[in-house]
Amino acid sequence: MEPPPQNKLDYCKSQALDKGSDNREELELKAAVESIMGKIPKGYFIGLSKEHAWVICCILRHLFGKEHMHSRKQFVLDLGSGKGYIDRILSSVYQIGVFCVEAEKDRLKSSTRLQRLLNDDKTASCDTPFNCKRDLPLMKTCQRTLVTENDFMLVWKKSLSYFRQLGSPAIEIVVLALKVCGDMLYNVVDWVLANWELIKVTAPTECRNLRVIIVPCCLHKSTRLRFPSAVTGSAHQLRLQQRELLGWVRKQLADTSRTPPTAFVEAINCPAPSSYFGIEMNLPFPTEMEERACLR
Repeated sequence: MEPPPQNKLDYCKSQALDKGSDNREELELKAAVESIMGKIPKGYFIGLSKEHAWVICCILRHLFGKEHMHSRKQFVLDLGSGKGYIDRILSSVYQIGVFCVEAEKDRLKSSTRLQRLLNDDKTASCDTPFNCKRDLPLMKTCQRTLVTENDFMLVWKKSLSYFRQLGSPAIEIVVLALKVCGDMLYNVVDWVLANWELIKVTAPTECRNLRVIIVPCCLHKSTRLRFPSAVTGSAHQLRLQQRELLGWVRKQLADTSRTPPTAFVEAINCPAPSSYFGIEMNLPFPTEMEERACLR
């Protein structure tokens, strides 16, 4: 809305200040992402484009926060893991247990081959943050096509079995869907919310919350998006898409009475040179461990 004439100067000043603040935040985010990228051995980025590597480091920065506190105990279920680039970084560099789900057998073979080449001694032993009872690989793969919520719940249960084998508690489980195509973002959110009662009952009692982190791609293939763009959308189109998807996820949470009232959704920004964005849905588990134990 057009500001009153007498307030135009103040309005312009405030707009300039807001823009300057946004620029500072973007510069700080870029510096943080570059710092993370500099700490990861270059071998883990072999075969990756610069943009894809940048997106991975943006997700790592979001996952571990501003202070990059990766000592927090987490388990990751990666849906559509592809060749497992972020999974190798999580398991080998950060010592986090990762369960990878991928439909393409060749991609899983490539992922396993790269893991063996890069992996000098990446098993969960008593010297790691996990303090595990047995030596196990911190990265496990599963070939599965995800089409229905039954497929999702099957890999959810398989991942929990693997996480329990690692023998150490984690305070949160992260469902990661990086660069998933078309309507997959909608599907993952639908699957999680439709099965929330079962998810919170089957999750380990020490887990405090479930984080669902999704980076969509190929949104021009989406049948549910109101603003599908061309193959390479403009920055304005990407903002419209992110805003629409955030609004849709918030509406789903509001319409689902079974989800916790403290659940929230937030945007994940990937600054240039990336043309991607992400969304996180955070669902806290019940704090009463005894209540959850009784429901088993």
